[in-house]
Amino acid sequence: MPDADFYVFMAKAQASGLNPMRGHCIAQGRKTEQKDGSYKTIYAFQPTLALNHLWRNSAGLTWQPLGMLNLSGDLTSTRDLRIYPDSSPLGRLAYAERRFLLGVPVGVERDRSLVTGISLTPALASWLRPRFLSTSSFVLSRTLSSRDPVRADGDSGAFILPQTLNNARTNELGAAVDVARGLRTLAGDSSGLSKALLRVRPLDMSTRLTRTSTYDLTAFDPSVKYQLGLGGLETFLQQEGADARGVSESRTATLASGADLPYGITFTLSHALTRTTRLQRVGDAFSQTEITQREWPVGNVRWSHTFREGPFTLLALGTGFRRREGGSTQLNRSGPSALTNIDSHSITPDVQFGFRNGMAVALGLNMLNQDNLSNGNETRLDQNDVTGSFNYAFRLPRSVSRGRKQVRSTLSYLQTAAKTCLEQGTTTDCVVISDVRRREVRGGLDTDLLQTLSGGLQVDYSINDARHLSRRTSQISIIASFQLSLFAGDYR
Repeated sequence: MPDADFYVFMAKAQASGLNPMRGHCIAQGRKTEQKDGSYKTIYAFQPTLALNHLWRNSAGLTWQPLGMLNLSGDLTSTRDLRIYPDSSPLGRLAYAERRFLLGVPVGVERDRSLVTGISLTPALASWLRPRFLSTSSFVLSRTLSSRDPVRADGDSGAFILPQTLNNARTNELGAAVDVARGLRTLAGDSSGLSKALLRVRPLDMSTRLTRTSTYDLTAFDPSVKYQLGLGGLETFLQQEGADARGVSESRTATLASGADLPYGITFTLSHALTRTTRLQRVGDAFSQTEITQREWPVGNVRWSHTFREGPFTLLALGTGFRRREGGSTQLNRSGPSALTNIDSHSITPDVQFGFRNGMAVALGLNMLNQDNLSNGNETRLDQNDVTGSFNYAFRLPRSVSRGRKQVRSTLSYLQTAAKTCLEQGTTTDCVVISDVRRREVRGGLDTDLLQTLSGGLQVDYSINDARHLSRRTSQISIIASFQLSLFAGDYR
């Protein structure tokens, strides 16, 4: 009989007393015929055991000493209870770092997460509602199976487990100002200006400051101050003589309002300006990147009308718009700075119809134009998305269902066309580098088969056309699903 190559699974497991269902890895082997007619299996490696044994603890606290003040905190810790072999320095260190609770080993802390929040919302007046929000997050992650141990104090200190630290602190100061109500309070309800501003929504103003930092392979034990993200930018850059891998500071100012006009017309409008400074450690120094982004105008306009008679119950027209521009400057220690700019604007009109017989139709269009400029190379993106959906709920005839169960039907359509071209240097031609088209039609039915059982059927057909690669694919999928919901009250 000729030699045959195959994988030996259960036979080897039973011979070695291993169980693949419990995480054992079975070796790959080759079966060869001996001179005496017997067979011998040669294994490339020995079976190994992969077992996870974790202990997760979590605690949370919410305290509201005053009606306008709310404090919250959530702490989650995961301990690894595995006993690591002493065949490697990391395994010996992980074994030595175990802790005990009442004489019982509780392993090594593998990761820790701490989230806190403060909310202060005093009610100074009916037309003025200031707020102060502050949140922090901290994540500690230790590597217990790879990477080398970290030595404290250079070459003379003790070894500790490799760990990665991340923290963040966000402070927001804002206020909601109801201008119309404030004028009515000061000038009375008969004031012409207060009547003119009656339909204007409150003006919301806010400024937000966010700082984040990342430390990797550090030897210091994170203090409570670092875990809570307290202090200025310098405390994020350096902790106990260790420099951070990366730090970011972002400041965002927003201004938003809107109005409810007559004849069912509403609109919202907002402005946002963000300035971000990123510091990334490269060698012994930090590489600084300045990012500025401005979003204006951003908002939507919508008109809706309900009908008491006729075939329609609802007709709604609307459009959303967004303009975004910004750029980044990376300061280099030698040579010119790296510059990038982005300019994009999008418009998303849509229309909705509601019929009296329960049918609902929605149509939408998304038009996006975006220009990216990076060191003299310009990339242009033109994308158009067309969406449509049809929803109708009807009851089955009595010949099919005595109770005439309700069937919910949906039909949706999606068409996407995205083209990207690249213009390099002083050339005037924009070379197409990506041209992707997609069409998808999806239909589905679902109903309640029993009081606790529901079922559905969904059919999907899609076509993907990558024209820049001359590749076109199509896909058909049919999905039947059942959902069983059981409650304690059902067992009687």
